[in-house]
Amino acid sequence: MFIQRRVGIGLDFFSVAWALLLTVAITRFIGQRIDYERPLGQVLELFRHEITGPRVRTAAGGGPVRSGHVRVGPAVRPRKARKHGKGRSRATS
Repeated sequence: MFIQRRVGIGLDFFSVAWALLLTVAITRFIGQRIDYERPLGQVLELFRHEITGPRVRTAAGGGPVRSGHVRVGPAVRPRKARKHGKGRSRATS
């Protein structure tokens, strides 16, 4: 009911009834998950790890391609002839 008041929900019969039902549902849900082998602290810690764990990126990288970003020129540049230094000879087979 504290959260309801902060959100701006008035204090009437139906808001109190829904708060009570929601509290019972949450308590039953948590009660089914905890026992002597898995205490409440461990359940809360697992929940925190699930929320803050790494996720697979689903958004595509990059952005829109515009013609201003594409360089226009010959498809293949002609290779320049290699210059060999003095005293070097090419090995021929």
